[in-house]
Amino acid sequence: MLNIETMQLLVIGGVVGAVIGFLGGIPFLKKKGVNIAQGIDTASNIVKAADPAINIASSLLPNNKAIGILKTIEKWATIAVGQAQQLYYAESIGRDERISTAQNVVYNALLELNIPLDTNKKNLINAAIENAVKDLGHNKTEDEQIAEKQALQAKVIQLTTENTNLKNTISQVNAVTVQTTQNNTANVAQDITNNAVTQ
Repeated sequence: MLNIETMQLLVIGGVVGAVIGFLGGIPFLKKKGVNIAQGIDTASNIVKAADPAINIASSLLPNNKAIGILKTIEKWATIAVGQAQQLYYAESIGRDERISTAQNVVYNALLELNIPLDTNKKNLINAAIENAVKDLGHNKTEDEQIAEKQALQAKVIQLTTENTNLKNTISQVNAVTVQTTQNNTANVAQDITNNAVTQ
């Protein structure tokens, strides 16, 4: 029977392997016309599901070095992505430099903690950075912002036209109502006059 530590490492390794395998296959799948957005959501759910597993493993094995390393990577990936985004906003780095900047921050943090880097840890770091980027949210490109602005302007024009049409309809209804009221008032007055004359 496998011990708890081995089972936890197998589960974590399986989750990380699935995420990395999926991310590596994205260009191929896009080329074949596969719906990548749905797959990315699934991968994100897998990564999010791994977090409780890490927490449970940590509570069961509080002094486990592997769990500690995973938590450290996750923590520093979040910090690194935030820092890279701030540097990008401050125009200290370019758009394409954000991921490598975040990777370097995590690498340096691990080296400072005397945690040696290997291919597996680098893959875990990349997965954690991708997850942190997704959690951070998507900043719209200039083209997306322009398209959204144009869509909103078109909607404003449509609503303004509808508003003008409704105002015209209300004016017409009011005119008919006033005319009908005047006619009814005149008819009632005429009836009263006729009734008064005949009596």
